[in-house]
Amino acid sequence: RFEELGVDIVLNGHDHVYASAFKDGIPYVVTGGGGAPVDQCQAALPPEVETCIAELHFLEVEASESSLTATAITPDGRTLDRVEADQNE
Repeated sequence: RFEELGVDIVLNGHDHVYASAFKDGIPYVVTGGGGAPVDQCQAALPPEVETCIAELHFLEVEASESSLTATAITPDGRTLDRVEADQNE
């Protein structure tokens, strides 16, 4: 399990949407809006999913000694979502 291995954040692709979820204290991010036509978010998502956005985007990841921040940004510069992971937990 990721929490047993000390994983700070999980980044995924494949689905052509942006989605973020938290499970067992770990943020999960699906970032699949980089150019192909975007999919629609499913009507019924798992309860851990906090955000699902069907829009083109890229992911900017910033890391420091104590945290990781993943920001989903549209091609025109709008911020869709921001997820933070504390590396000291």
